[in-house]
Amino acid sequence: MTFLEKTTSNDYRSTESAISDTTKIQTRLARNHFDLFCKAEYENRTESEVIAELKIYREQSNEEKFQK
Repeated sequence: MTFLEKTTSNDYRSTESAISDTTKIQTRLARNHFDLFCKAEYENRTESEVIAELKIYREQSNEEKFQK
């Protein structure tokens, strides 16, 4: 399994009720920072758009590069 297959925004949100408030805040902050990074570094694209593009790239290239 690769980092692109592990979870999505919707996967996380569906399990969010079982997570502590501190973890929720930290996760939201990290996601917001990642979204800002994507917009700054990838021509104002959202995190979802960048991840979708990475998935396409992975399918077109050697998958061993993406394995942990």
